[in-house]
Amino acid sequence: MKSKNQGSLEYLLLIGGAVIVAAIVISLIISASQEAAKNVKDNLPVSASDEIKILKTQDLKDFLHLAVGNSLIRDDGISSKNYPEFWAVSEQRVAANMVMRGIAENEETVVERGWKGIEFGFSKQEPDGNFYYNPILDSRGITEEDKLEDASFFLEAAGHSISLLQNSSFKNDYAEKIQLLEPKIELSLDWLEANKEALKLKAANAPNRLVFDALAFSLNGRKAVGEEFIQEALSKQSPEGYFIEHGGFDSSYNAVSILKLELYQLYFPSSQIENAIKESMAWEKTRILPSGEVNVEGNTRTGSCQEQVLGECKQVDYPSVALSFHYYAKMFNDPESLEFAEKITDYAVNNLR
Repeated sequence: MKSKNQGSLEYLLLIGGAVIVAAIVISLIISASQEAAKNVKDNLPVSASDEIKILKTQDLKDFLHLAVGNSLIRDDGISSKNYPEFWAVSEQRVAANMVMRGIAENEETVVERGWKGIEFGFSKQEPDGNFYYNPILDSRGITEEDKLEDASFFLEAAGHSISLLQNSSFKNDYAEKIQLLEPKIELSLDWLEANKEALKLKAANAPNRLVFDALAFSLNGRKAVGEEFIQEALSKQSPEGYFIEHGGFDSSYNAVSILKLELYQLYFPSSQIENAIKESMAWEKTRILPSGEVNVEGNTRTGSCQEQVLGECKQVDYPSVALSFHYYAKMFNDPESLEFAEKITDYAVNNLR
């Protein structure tokens, strides 16, 4: 592991767009909280198409409408964080959120905007399956392992977008477009799979990234490889239930692990993953204070300036924490989790302006 502000591309993207990410996120979650649903949704069975059902529940639909603004992706498909200068393909992964919103609202123009973001990302693909990166990043220490991980984040978003579209009313509209991208996806997957051991090593102390990697493979048709990463991630779960990040617990990154495992469970359900989610969520609930604040005492990565991004101390990812509770409430018919999600959002609204 490198020093605290190195070793991952997230620490190397010193761009204006990234600097304002935290502010944008808080603004979005503040807006979304104003439209939060008041009732607990019906229990939803788990299957590939059921993420669509979750997205179309009123609280998620309202949240996505307010949280995923059109400005996040330009008309030409370029992410706002890759404009006016392209930096890294991972910055295009916001496209999956746009596709989620478009499907939730049944709004073709929003889906198209998200899809253009995916297509633009693949326009930066290199002949070996890697992607173009801004040369400035080389001078700032980007490694080949960083590039592997960065591409994996984008492929996870691409696979998620495609899986959603193939289970939605837009299936026929996007069948040909998806087919045209398949050779590019396969090329990048070949490159990633050839370097899978390096990818595992890069994420060895960050199980949330292992789940991203698992989704990148499994959602794109390489479930056998994806399962290797899932098993690696599950092996990082402590007896207390949390996923071990950098040698201990982290109440923010643990929620990210839960959220991505929930996604994996929706598409590739297993009792092993379900039990891991439930155990981890039971621990996560103990880290939510009555006010809705996420308790950061003892965290290994967030809350006490253990790590920095662009010179700013890493803080709790409140939107991901809240969303992990929203999905849990619907997947496991748990009204308490919806209450947690609303409290977490309320805390962010009132304290993180």
